[in-house]
Formats: sequence, structure tokens, C-alpha cells
Amino acid sequence: VTVSAPFPLTLVNHLKLGYSFGHIPFYEGFLMGGPFSVRGYKSGEIGLSKHLLQSSFEVRYLKNPFLECIFLFLDHCSDLNSSEQLIYNPSDYKLCCGQGSSLGVGVFLGNARIEYGFNTTTLKNFMNFDYGERY
Repeated sequence: VTVSAPFPLTLVNHLKLGYSFGHIPFYEGFLMGGPFSVRGYKSGEIGLSKHLLQSSFEVRYLKNPFLECIFLFLDHCSDLNSSEQLIYNPSDYKLCCGQGSSLGVGVFLGNARIEYGFNTTTLKNFMNFDYGERY
């Protein structure tokens, strides 16, 4: 039995919270930015932190005759003002802002994922090619 909805949209949300106790060195902190955190940034470009709030939203349109799925995404990450609590505070040394966002559009071609967007800190455009589901 096939059920067709008038608007075949799907909302995907991914939320990640991190909290560390005690004094920790910077190399054990949360790395913010990069392909597994906020798209459009290099790994660690947003900073390192002791606490973390990371969220990703996608709105997917699933019914298209040419492409398997088209989606819009919004990613955001924040250090919750905890970077200065790390020993040696590398985010201050690297002049990282401690939070960042990106938004864009993408398509699924089979299991391949192609994404185009920009990060909101430096307004740089980016294009990602990846394989498989992000979440």
C-alpha cells in the first residue's frame, strides 16, 4: 500500500550537548567546526571548549523525479562561554569566536550527498561531497 502525503517534507534535528567536569587540558576539549560538527568550517576553526551545544536542522523534500532528496540545512555550535575554562585557552590564542553557524542546500544522489552553503562568521561559500547519512 502506497500512502502519498500532499507535502512530502521531513524535518531532521540533531542536538548534541557536552559537559566536562574538573580541570581538563585543551586537547581533551570539544572541537568545534568541521565536517562532523558545523559544515563550512575547518576542524577546530570555531574553537575548543569545555562545554558544548551543537544543533543541526534539515528540511528534506523527498519526492522529486530526478533527485532522491533535496534539503535545506542550518547548523549552529556554541562553546557556552567555556573556552576560557580550558587550561592554556587555545581559542583565545587562535582568536576563535566560540560560536558559529552555517546554512545551505544539498541533494542526495543515491548515497552520495552534495552540499553547498556558507558559514555565517566569515560569509565564505563552501561545497561538501560526502557519502552516507550525516546523522
